[in-house]
Amino acid sequence: MCFAILAMIVAGSVECIRQNKCIEKTSKNSELSIANQILQYALIGLSEVFGVVASFEFAYYTSPRSAQSLFMSFRFTAAGVAQFVNTGFSNSFLQLSATSSSCLVCINYLIC
Repeated sequence: MCFAILAMIVAGSVECIRQNKCIEKTSKNSELSIANQILQYALIGLSEVFGVVASFEFAYYTSPRSAQSLFMSFRFTAAGVAQFVNTGFSNSFLQLSATSSSCLVCINYLIC
């Protein structure tokens, strides 16, 4: 949880810097390097690792012996559904950002 909080703080800081640079310039491209996002993605990765391992351990050890495989399959199914929903949101955001020229809409693509 702490890694996720730190990742959001870093991501917000990078985004504020990127938006300020977009406002100061007149061109459509951001000069902020993609390397500025390495720390936030590393922190998100760490929080995912700790969260997933704890989730699997909880689901496996708290379930009765006869239902452990069922609970683990529910856990894997939930992860798959979450990825499916995430893909839908990403695709809709990509379509929205392709039709808009606003600097605030194109956050993930570093385009102003």
